[in-house]
Amino acid sequence: MKFFLHKPGHKGKEQKNQSGVALLMTLAVVALLVAVTVELHHRVRASVFSTEATRTRRQLDWTAQSGIALGMAMLVHDKKINTLDSTQDDWANQDKIKEMLADFDFPQGKVELEIKDLTGLIQVNALVKSPNGQQFNTAQNELWDRFLRPIASLYEELDVNATTDIINSMKDWIDSQDDDAITGLNGAETDYYQGLDTPYNAKNNYFNSVSELLRVKGITPELFYGSEEIPGIWESITVYGADPAKKNPVEYPGKINMGTAPLGVLRAMMPVGSEDLAESILEYREDREEDYFINPITEANWYLNAPGCADLKIDQGILTSISDYFEITCTATFQEIKKVAKVVVLRNKAKNSQDHTCEILAWHSL
Repeated sequence: MKFFLHKPGHKGKEQKNQSGVALLMTLAVVALLVAVTVELHHRVRASVFSTEATRTRRQLDWTAQSGIALGMAMLVHDKKINTLDSTQDDWANQDKIKEMLADFDFPQGKVELEIKDLTGLIQVNALVKSPNGQQFNTAQNELWDRFLRPIASLYEELDVNATTDIINSMKDWIDSQDDDAITGLNGAETDYYQGLDTPYNAKNNYFNSVSELLRVKGITPELFYGSEEIPGIWESITVYGADPAKKNPVEYPGKINMGTAPLGVLRAMMPVGSEDLAESILEYREDREEDYFINPITEANWYLNAPGCADLKIDQGILTSISDYFEITCTATFQEIKKVAKVVVLRNKAKNSQDHTCEILAWHSL
C-alpha cells in the first residue's frame, strides 16, 4: 500500500496567498469607494454652495432693485417740498439716505444708495444746435474751452491748440454732415477715422454714452480717465439733458445746476479770470454746522451771496437751479457677493397729473 504525502505547509501557503489577494482586492474596493464618496461629497457640497450663492445673488439683485425704487421715491417726494434742487436736499445727503434705508427690513447684507444729479454736469450733446448740429452752441463752446483748457495744459504732449482741436472734433462727431464739413483746421470726419489702424466712421449723431468720447480724435484714455495727479474729464460730463418737452427735433439746452455741480464744472462756469470764485461758491453751498446747512439755497441767484460773488456775471444760457436727470446707484453686498444696480431717470410730470414720476431711461446691473 502506497501513501501520498503532501509537502508540509503547501496548502497553508496557498490559502495565505488567496487571503492576501482577497485583502488587497478588498482594500482596493474600499479605497475606490472612499474616493467616490469624497468626490461625491465635494460635488454635493459644491452644488449646495452654488445653490446658496445663486439664492444670495438673487436676493441681492432684488434688494438692489428695491434700493433703486427707494431712490426714485425720494426724488419724487423732494419735488413736492422743494422748488430748487441742490446738494442740501435729502436725496443728496448720505445721512438722510441711511436713515431711510434703516426703515426697511432688507433680508441680509449691506445696502448702499447714491443719487447723483446729472444736471450738475456738462452735457456733451449740448455742444451743437439742433436739429442737425451744423453750428456750435456758442455758450457751450466757450464752456468746454474753459473746462478743457486747464486740464489739457497739464499734459506736456498736448500743444496750445489741443483744446480747440478736440472741441472741433467733438462737433464733427455729432453734426449730420461728413467729409466735406470738417470744423476748423484739425477737426475730424470719417476720412480721418478710416485712416486709423482699426478704421471706423464718424457717428454724425448725438453721443449715447460718455465713453464714446474715447473714439473722438484727440481724446486719449489719459485725458478721459485722468491719473492720481490730473483729474479725468469723464466724471464731469454726461450725455443726458435733453429737453423732455422737445422730442422732434431733440434739443439739449445744456443748462447746469450750480446747486449740485462739482468744483471742476463750477470753475468752467465762471467768467475768464474769476475761476477762483468757484471754491467760494462751493464752500458757501456746503458749509454746515453739525446737521444743518448754514446757508440755505432758496433762491435761483443764491450764489451771489457767496464771498466775493456779489458782482459775478454768469451766462444765464448755461445756468439753472432745477434738475430733471439723475443717476441712482444701489449696491447690495453679503459676504463676498455684490450686486450693483444703476439707473438713469428723468423726473418729470406724470401724464394728466400735476404729480411727478421718475421715468427710467437706462438700467445697468452688475
